[in-house]
Amino acid sequence: MCSLGAKYCLEQQTAIALWDAGRLIVRAATEEKNEDLDVANSGYIEICQAMLLLMAFQTWSGNPFGLRQALSSQSALASLVRQDRLNSRPLSKEMTWAEWIDREVRKRTKLGVYCFLNLQCLTFNVPPLILNSEIALDLPSDEDAWQAESEDLWQRCGRGQAPEMPSFQIALRSFLLGPDCNPPDRQSAVALSQDTSPCSIFGMYALLHGIIQHQYQLRQYSDLTPGPDGTVPPDQIVQIERGLRYWQQAWERNMEASLDPQNAHGPLAFNCIALVRIAYIRLDIDLGSACAALQSGDPHIIARAMKDQKTVARGPRLTKAALHACHALLVLAKEGIDLVTHTQVFVWSIQHSIASFQCCVVLVKWLETVIVDTSDPLLSDEESWLIKLVQNTLGECNVGEVENVKTLNVMVLRTWAKVFAETTIWEIMPVIGAAFEIYADMLSR
Repeated sequence: MCSLGAKYCLEQQTAIALWDAGRLIVRAATEEKNEDLDVANSGYIEICQAMLLLMAFQTWSGNPFGLRQALSSQSALASLVRQDRLNSRPLSKEMTWAEWIDREVRKRTKLGVYCFLNLQCLTFNVPPLILNSEIALDLPSDEDAWQAESEDLWQRCGRGQAPEMPSFQIALRSFLLGPDCNPPDRQSAVALSQDTSPCSIFGMYALLHGIIQHQYQLRQYSDLTPGPDGTVPPDQIVQIERGLRYWQQAWERNMEASLDPQNAHGPLAFNCIALVRIAYIRLDIDLGSACAALQSGDPHIIARAMKDQKTVARGPRLTKAALHACHALLVLAKEGIDLVTHTQVFVWSIQHSIASFQCCVVLVKWLETVIVDTSDPLLSDEESWLIKLVQNTLGECNVGEVENVKTLNVMVLRTWAKVFAETTIWEIMPVIGAAFEIYADMLSR
């Protein structure tokens, strides 16, 4: 925690020194407990938390060696978490506040590890090390109970008599299958979407990761059972869309949900918006090669991968993905590019940066497609409208003349490059910014 704090205070050398000290402490603790690890001891969960934070530090370092170390640590962390089993202890009315805290901390730590491994999968196109099918936990408690500073406040939140949270497995199945799920699961879906079943923002965040992991796995399996145009079969795309729709209905009815990054319940609700955007643009587009190139830490390799990135043919599906991507650019324009470039590091999470990278790639590839094929076939009304939206958005960013359609892709790249280049906390961001500039230069030739 101290090393991450030093990072956000721009104390780079101090952050590295603290990270190295933390790594040595964790190594000593794991070696000492290796033969007789007591998972019931609070020290076990603290080791899991420390390993997760150390991994996060390396993951976004922009250093290929550091990233390889982080990815090689995945299996060790996943194995450590599994030692306490990926399920929840039964919740009883006689449970004390201290016992409830221990139960909740373990559950949140395990789900935190699961979500972070999924985030690495989304960013670098590496397989997730903890699968949806392994998670037998119930969802985290509401934030009011979690943040209670005394047993009296905890009791006022009703946690002494509250029922268990919905099961992760049942909630995820109910979102993905909807009316087709089993009767008990169907009741869970209705309860979650109507907010009659309690679910915290952290729970919603974990379920969204579950939907996205399912989407990733379907993409991998599509090579064996592809649709008519070589993509994920339409019925499976419909299932993911249904899951996202059910999730959004539950999110909109959640009292803790907020678009404010400074929300009193924390930034997870704000981070969910970025993940939803990623899920929608990945419905029809496989960004695996561009994301895998991020592992190199080399802007030239990343730029070449973006240039070679394949997309689906022109049509409603690609246009819909481009619209979601354009909305991400529109948010930057509304906030003000100059303001975002200097303040995003303290307000916007890494999830938003990942979403921006992927949205930029999708929007640029779509613009390249419509620029080349404007006459065969003619632009549809939706494509013409979206081109106009991109022009208006870039106009708000004051990036120059936007009337020439053939230069819009370059302007989009340079606009996002400016945002990434100014980020100084995590070194991976300037690397992405430099890759955008190189890609823009390629297209300008």
